[in-house]
Amino acid sequence: MREIAIHLETKPGGEVRVTADLDGVPAEDPPGRPWERTIPLEVRQALLRDAGTFDSGFGAGRRPLMDPVDLLDLGGRLRKAVFGPVIDGWSGESPDDGCRIVFRSSDAGLLNLPWELLPAQGGRFLVEDGRWSMRRTVRPRFAVNGAPAIPRPLRILFCACAPISLGQLDYDREEDAILKATARLGDRVHPDFAESGTYDELRELASVAEGIEVKPAHLKGLGRLTGVGDVFLDEGTVVAKVGRTTGLTRGRVTAFELDNIRVAFGIGELRFDNQIEIEGAEEGSFSEGGDSGSLIVGSDLRAVALLFAGSDQGGANGQGLTYANPIHAVLQALKVELALA
Repeated sequence: MREIAIHLETKPGGEVRVTADLDGVPAEDPPGRPWERTIPLEVRQALLRDAGTFDSGFGAGRRPLMDPVDLLDLGGRLRKAVFGPVIDGWSGESPDDGCRIVFRSSDAGLLNLPWELLPAQGGRFLVEDGRWSMRRTVRPRFAVNGAPAIPRPLRILFCACAPISLGQLDYDREEDAILKATARLGDRVHPDFAESGTYDELRELASVAEGIEVKPAHLKGLGRLTGVGDVFLDEGTVVAKVGRTTGLTRGRVTAFELDNIRVAFGIGELRFDNQIEIEGAEEGSFSEGGDSGSLIVGSDLRAVALLFAGSDQGGANGQGLTYANPIHAVLQALKVELALA
């Protein structure tokens, strides 16, 4: 798989220096000359401001929706500001076995820009091409605050909700507004709606599609889940997980009841306390982007934690650390029981 690494370095004056590596080799354009771009301060501010539209309305109870056409325009401006014409050559040379684009920066605002909206040739989004994947990571050289933890993100582009302190939304009106907006994108968007009302009602909506065989208590490569583990874990406890990206991996607990884990999300940096830290017990990392939500079990196949974030550095093998919520806290907060059959 080919990898394109985009390095975004925020300078003291606020402008952003952009460099790139192709399969670990500094990119050149023209040949013999390092490829480099500078994003002016005013352009950076405009991009962050427009991307902030995703979140700006929540606190004041305003509708935070962004017009789909504006989303397409934002993706185009990201492409122009960061890549210029050089991405045409890169995207046109994607090998059959895939290409991964990695964004590296110590600036959470830059990392959480909606890079998923980057357009490719032919009027499609880059990530619509099954050969491409995307991830974000704190750039080690410019890491700050001693906390290179990054989320494993899932973006929700449209959401209608009502804060407890405000009146109920007119869901029919909100749904109609979203349908009208997404209709302008034709076949590119297929929205699903769930009128939940309350969290308990939303939980009841969860179901498994007919015809899909599900064995919730079976962990591929490990065996059958046997129950819920102890509340407290010792450092050195051997654990394992089966994740979407890295599959079956094994690790060991390096810290328990760990506080002040700071993770950069789109709404800003969030702090997590009483968490579990895990390092890989093999050559690779214990987890990578896309593994969030993986159930972590002990050697007795009892559940001990739920994976939610990780880093690309640290651990005895230098391949990164994984952070997880204690499973007892998860079950209590969500008011659910672990399926064992």
